[in-house]
Amino acid sequence: MGSLVQQKGFDLLMPVFANLHRTFNDCSLIILDPGPLETELKQETIRLGIDGFGFFLGRVINPFSV
Repeated sequence: MGSLVQQKGFDLLMPVFANLHRTFNDCSLIILDPGPLETELKQETIRLGIDGFGFFLGRVINPFSV
């Protein structure tokens, strides 16, 4: 969880998740809350080939229900 801003390190998370997904292909990445980097990060999931496994759900009232 966290706003999609540079300080949160989501740009580092994407390639790490892509490597993880190569080994454990049944895992998913769920990102909550919007932010200025959302479009860029969605494009990164496509570039890394994990676009079907990374989900951007936006703002969620109860994150524990996801």
